[in-house]
Amino acid sequence: MSLMMAYAFVRMKWKLSNKVLIYVLLGLMIPIHATLLPNFIIFKEIHILDSYLALILPYVAFSLPQAVFLMTGFIGSIPREIEESAVMDGAGIFTILFKIIFPLSTPAIVTVTVTTFLTTWNEFIRESNGRDGSFYPKKSDRRNRPRHLREHVYNLNLFVL
Repeated sequence: MSLMMAYAFVRMKWKLSNKVLIYVLLGLMIPIHATLLPNFIIFKEIHILDSYLALILPYVAFSLPQAVFLMTGFIGSIPREIEESAVMDGAGIFTILFKIIFPLSTPAIVTVTVTTFLTTWNEFIRESNGRDGSFYPKKSDRRNRPRHLREHVYNLNLFVL
């Protein structure tokens, strides 16, 4: 998703592209912890408190601005001549995006994937906030890996002590 957004912001010139890009990048300024209470209220109203969606939505919303920021910088460095030659050969926008830009952007995609994974993996507060009857998955089969790992490490430390 960030690849397509970044491509639209960098290569397609439309009237509000810079303003929409700035609006998306403003998401970098909001800390994810500041949205715990508003997310709880909204998720309670739409009845998704005990679901994966309650974890996925905030993670996607807060990792997307960083991904768009990294991808716009990388796509801006790809020469336009490559795309122009593909257009001369009859390639459409999706062919250009997925058969030319996507393979060339593999280093940036790997960087975004690793940073998003590490940020999500190290985010204990959003998942552990649901321990005592709050809004994140409580069932043992719905625990994410960091919480499950943390509980095992805590039990192991008690055993060692």
